[in-house]
Amino acid sequence: MSLSTLFTGLYVIVTRRKIITHVLGYLIIENGVFILSLAVGNEMPLLVNLGILLDIFASVLLLGIFVNKIGDEMKDMDVGLLTSLKD
Repeated sequence: MSLSTLFTGLYVIVTRRKIITHVLGYLIIENGVFILSLAVGNEMPLLVNLGILLDIFASVLLLGIFVNKIGDEMKDMDVGLLTSLKD
């Protein structure tokens, strides 16, 4: 199960061109590593620590992408301007 998740994420990264699908592929790989670390957690505690480190790295990467995208869309970082947004 975990190996198929890893290979699916790798396939998504290799076959797609848009950056958002690359991020999704990376998240799929990260989930595969997490599942693998749950399966072999007792025998290999280093793999569990690497899975947690990968999870933190993915969170920081996505947060950076979202903050950068928000900065591109809204030139002023004033939170008061967000109240004027409507659907």
